[in-house]
Amino acid sequence: MLPRPCGGAAPIMKKLVIAFLFVLSIPAGVGAHAVPLDSSPASSAVLPESPHQVEIRFSERIDVEASRITVTGPSGAVISDNRAQIVSGDPYRIAVPVRDDGEGAYVVEWSVVSQDDGHFTKGAYLFAAGEGITLDASQGSDTRIVQIATLPEIFGMTVELFGHGLLWAVLVLFALVIRPLLVSGRFLGMKDLFVSAYGLLAGLATMLAISGAVFQIWFKTKDLAALHAGTVYEALPMYLSTVAGSATMYRIAAATLFILVVLMCRRIIVESKRFTWQEGALVVILSVFAFFRAKVSHATANHFFPDFSVAVNFIHLVEKDIWAGLLAILFLALFFSRTRELYAVILGRTFTLLTVNLAAVAVTASYITWLHLKDFGNLFTTQWGSNFLELLLVALLLVGVRTYHTLTHTYRIKVFQRMLPLTLAAELALAIMVIYASSAVIITSPPPEEPATPIFISSSEGARITFEKNRYVDGMMRIGIETGSSHETPAVTLTDEAGSTVEIEVTQDYPGSYVLPAALVQSDETQTLSIRVPQAGAYDATATFSIPKGAYLDATYREGHRPFNLFTIVFIVISIVGLISVLVLFRFSRRAEGLSINTGGTYRDLLALGGAVATMAVVAALVAMLNNSPIQNPYKTRCESDGNMWHVMLPSKAGVPLSRTPREGCMWGMGAYQYMFPERAEYEYYASLPKAIASVDFDSQPIAGQKASFTVSIHESDGTPATLFVDMERLVHVVIVSKDQTVFAHMHPDDARVLTEEEQGSATFSLSYVFPKSGEYLMSIDYANGITLESGQFPIVVKGKTAQDTHARTYASPARVGDFDVALKYSQPVAGDVSTLVYTISKNGASAELEPYLSAAMHIAVVKNDFSAFAHVHGEVHPPNTTLPPIIVKDGKIVHAMASLITPAKFSYPIDVHVIFPTPGLYTLWGQFQSDGVVYAVPLSVRVEE
Repeated sequence: MLPRPCGGAAPIMKKLVIAFLFVLSIPAGVGAHAVPLDSSPASSAVLPESPHQVEIRFSERIDVEASRITVTGPSGAVISDNRAQIVSGDPYRIAVPVRDDGEGAYVVEWSVVSQDDGHFTKGAYLFAAGEGITLDASQGSDTRIVQIATLPEIFGMTVELFGHGLLWAVLVLFALVIRPLLVSGRFLGMKDLFVSAYGLLAGLATMLAISGAVFQIWFKTKDLAALHAGTVYEALPMYLSTVAGSATMYRIAAATLFILVVLMCRRIIVESKRFTWQEGALVVILSVFAFFRAKVSHATANHFFPDFSVAVNFIHLVEKDIWAGLLAILFLALFFSRTRELYAVILGRTFTLLTVNLAAVAVTASYITWLHLKDFGNLFTTQWGSNFLELLLVALLLVGVRTYHTLTHTYRIKVFQRMLPLTLAAELALAIMVIYASSAVIITSPPPEEPATPIFISSSEGARITFEKNRYVDGMMRIGIETGSSHETPAVTLTDEAGSTVEIEVTQDYPGSYVLPAALVQSDETQTLSIRVPQAGAYDATATFSIPKGAYLDATYREGHRPFNLFTIVFIVISIVGLISVLVLFRFSRRAEGLSINTGGTYRDLLALGGAVATMAVVAALVAMLNNSPIQNPYKTRCESDGNMWHVMLPSKAGVPLSRTPREGCMWGMGAYQYMFPERAEYEYYASLPKAIASVDFDSQPIAGQKASFTVSIHESDGTPATLFVDMERLVHVVIVSKDQTVFAHMHPDDARVLTEEEQGSATFSLSYVFPKSGEYLMSIDYANGITLESGQFPIVVKGKTAQDTHARTYASPARVGDFDVALKYSQPVAGDVSTLVYTISKNGASAELEPYLSAAMHIAVVKNDFSAFAHVHGEVHPPNTTLPPIIVKDGKIVHAMASLITPAKFSYPIDVHVIFPTPGLYTLWGQFQSDGVVYAVPLSVRVEE
């Protein structure tokens, strides 16, 4: 049964609207992705005793009811209450009390929901407590920041915003185009049609808005349940209590009230000769809807007048959505003979509305882009910049089609009429894709704001010298040197106002980048920094900088403060040019009163539907090409093509954070010892180090049954110690296999002790091993030279009485080790091809629960039985319904994508292993896995065909 007509229920409706608006006027919290800026205790800190609480300060306000901090003590027990609390009324800071768990390493795991956009972020870090405690990062630190935002969320947001735009279009089109025609006496016989159309279109729009919102709630609730390892039923009220969840419910309520008012009042609205109070109520309701969408955005967290930025965001949201809504109504009208009669009158007027709308979009879009992009460099180095490039491509295509429509319906009427079904469908498809692309931008964090500190620049003798705060290492300054010739380490001096000069020692970060402590240049008086750069084959380059007094390096952005620089000027110019261009376009447009749509029905319908589908397909292909091209983010492309991960996390080396400010960059390494490079130059330096050479020296001839001591050294060809990175939680992996395939060992210099600084600096390590049998052995030394995995193999001859078997043993699948049954399945391997082998490990007839061993699901030593080939590879686990990562092959070797090697803390899935067997023959695969802290090794034989 339909609601009563509005004419008899005006007082009730007024009270209902007023009550609804009062509820929506209740303040809701505000606040983009929340990432930690600092913590107490700090990441990697070593304290004299256990703290009483753990506190983390985030970049955004936190929805504390849906956020957690979990602290695990040295005993392995959880020593905190998961429920975090706001600290001193500051929504940026949350904390949990912790119990004393003695000396050792403490692991802090956090998962939070931002008040800004409702997105989920999680991460972890490590600290230690106790006198003389040495922090061992292998115990579980993880400085990565995982941001959870999914494609279903973008899809739901797109559907909701399209419905929102259609609701506005119903209001605006009738009030500004249809009503003037009815008042003038035209189309009086079509009032019933307008009444029905008003209700049907509002109903369709409401259905889209509500279903999109519900879709978002469902998927966000599932994500929240996964974040906290709970159920959907537990997560639903938790999510609805967040700012984003409650804002979504307000939007659902607004859409519901809108359709109720329309159903009860549509005839009054259509038959009225002037704007009615009911329409005013609808405008207010939709404004509330738009407000709660604009408020939950990155504009709220920006330091540049957030209230003003939200207001601009609100206007832009309405403009962008209404564009798609107006086009949708025009598109739907193509399919009905009676509504096509209106085209001659309403099309020109509607196009005029769209041109005015375009003018407003040009200004607000420029402001929003300026607000979030912050610097041209972020366009090609951040995820926000990458998503914006996709949005920009679709938006330019949309503006192009709008320009075509504006001009041709005035000056090329026959072309316009003939192609209208196709071009109108194309513009509608593009408008919807703009909503989709802008939704992707909304769920992506904009680039972090930088402190407004100066950069000193000088040019001398063909060299460019810069001096600035190191944005990626806290407490450090950087000297950058760009020169066409080779140069030596710069000589740096600092002179105070009294004329006293001291020499400053700088350290090379990577070629062309040198660092020094920031404390040296922070003074209560003005200082002069002098830099001299010795150049090969040229005069020394010099630079002198006057460093102002005070701790200016600690300056931060203030509300309302953004530098008036070239970046800002360019966007002002873009906004003005865009506005002028649209006004010129408006000046040359006119209303085509004599227009009629007289193409055939079937042809017209197919052309319209085909145009929409073809446009979406072509534009989606263009966006995909852009997304996969190095143009979008060359550094990210290089990073991922190398098998590494592009990530938002703290710049780190060997798992130790260098800064408290998260950055986007390339992550290398697994487990606790991750390396994250925010700068491409540094990444490429460590990726292109000269090849390192390993050597093994025994103190004496190894004898079976006796401890054999030996030294492993890794150096460059000129004798310089190699730059070793931690790979799979160890600096060096030593694998030993006997010729008869009965003896296997996987060992490391730091298995039982902490490596000394001398060992690490010289890349020389002492080990020992008891060979159980005499005969031939193969020793493989595996290491990471920078971020390049390298290895060396060495034949070892062991003397003694207990000899190896005369023939190599073979091992059939399945095999049994301990209580585990291990099966290996594969298609016939062919030499030189990528082979995928699948391990299935069971215990008592069921899938065994395993845990990572040295950050991987399995470590597998692939040994050819004649010792002519060796490879150290790792197993991967892929939970059901996850997309399998690509197998990357470079220089004839498989490069494991880091994403594929992220292993759950507990798993019972089959384990995939990818191998390229270099030559045909018989191989033994020594696989290692871990369960309940115990490592098991199992050999299986594989024959490879030519």
